[in-house]
Amino acid sequence: MSLIGGLVWRDTTRPVAEGRGVPGLPGGTSETVPAARITLPGGCLLAQGERAACAQWGGVAGAFDLDLTNLDEVRTAAAPEAPFRFLEEGFRRHGARFLTTLRGAFALALWWPGARRLVLAADRFGVRRLYYAATPDGIAFGARVRIPPALLGLASEVAPEAVYAYLNFGTVPAPQTIYRAVRRLPPGHALYWEDGQVRVEPYWDMQYPERPLPRATAAAALVRHTEEAVREALSGADVKHTGAFLSGGTDSSTVLGLMTRITGERESAIASDVGLAHGVWQFDAWAATYDGARTVADEVLGALKRQEFTAASVDVLEALLEREHELYEPEARLYRVSMDLTVWYRE
Repeated sequence: MSLIGGLVWRDTTRPVAEGRGVPGLPGGTSETVPAARITLPGGCLLAQGERAACAQWGGVAGAFDLDLTNLDEVRTAAAPEAPFRFLEEGFRRHGARFLTTLRGAFALALWWPGARRLVLAADRFGVRRLYYAATPDGIAFGARVRIPPALLGLASEVAPEAVYAYLNFGTVPAPQTIYRAVRRLPPGHALYWEDGQVRVEPYWDMQYPERPLPRATAAAALVRHTEEAVREALSGADVKHTGAFLSGGTDSSTVLGLMTRITGERESAIASDVGLAHGVWQFDAWAATYDGARTVADEVLGALKRQEFTAASVDVLEALLEREHELYEPEARLYRVSMDLTVWYRE
């Protein structure tokens, strides 16, 4: 897991706390992976995780979480001592149009302390998320929805309209979040904060231009673009440990076939209708105490997830817990934990 965050006050003399109580960030409640922090007058930038980093050069500082398929291409001319400088230079020269040259997932923050200016950007499809909260005193942002209010010391007041959206759609669409004071930066958007003023603008949107093409030409273009996308997704990957999920449809099967063509390796796949079967198994754990039944159920579920084995003449490969019920059977005077499992197996 990688994440970034930060806090910028309008008042450059205002001290920045160490971020205690901010889960997952330096000084927070979880520091299981190396963390980085840059503190400058009136603000700080934070990063944690393998792909996240903080950097400072000249009069600019930044926090980045980059998973780009064309990273080597876009930073060819970057100086070794400032490997992320290409982001600031590209933005300074081309503005938000530079963001359209970044292919893959990313979340980034560029901060000019002297100008009290901050720019945030998220990738085109929102694979990497950024949340932010702005007050008259400053702005905070982070890759988790709890980070901005924690950095600013805001109350985590729930937004009723977000609850309504979740109950109706199963998600809270950007720019809403579950917290009234926090917003999510929509995919393909950039945020500009300058001395207390906030502006959010799109830098990219999906286009559907109508271009009449012969059927053969369109088919060849579809294959070419799909293969290019798969090739870029495999860039830098360990092909011997890369696989694909198969639904049994033509799209996922095409991706797997292109992976095999590109890498020359026989790719691994987890399938439903292709190669593997699945069914629902029910397992009941009984014991004289609830703790005893819970322990047995956890052990069984753990064993199913840890290893492959043969049962009822099939090879069991994986199990997913779908539903669980905890019951007390008064007639038997026993506790029962009942589990419904979707089990993947090869016949």
